[in-house]
Amino acid sequence: MGINNINWQAFSERFFTYLNELSSFNFVVSNPVFWLFFSILFLLLLKIWAAKKAFSFCIVIAFVLLAATKIEAHVSRFFIQAEGSFDGILIKIATIVIICIVVLYYSCMKSNY
Repeated sequence: MGINNINWQAFSERFFTYLNELSSFNFVVSNPVFWLFFSILFLLLLKIWAAKKAFSFCIVIAFVLLAATKIEAHVSRFFIQAEGSFDGILIKIATIVIICIVVLYYSCMKSNY
């Protein structure tokens, strides 16, 4: 199976489907583009940080994003059962703030463990 045997149209449709999930703030464990992003981020961070620090940073950010998706789904189900509507913008803003705090913490961390 060579590179010429790949159906690029099917690949790009699948890739953009997964990418659209991420752009709509829907992070799930089964999304390969999500993990591809963190693999690339890890490899880029290895150039400036030690492996443990880069890996823990990627895991913390991934966990925050996955938790935000779960929390948003749970809260929206709660509001739907109560016959109300819910916009997850507050959860998204809180997630971005948490990610900014994590980035500041890791960038200011002197230890390169």
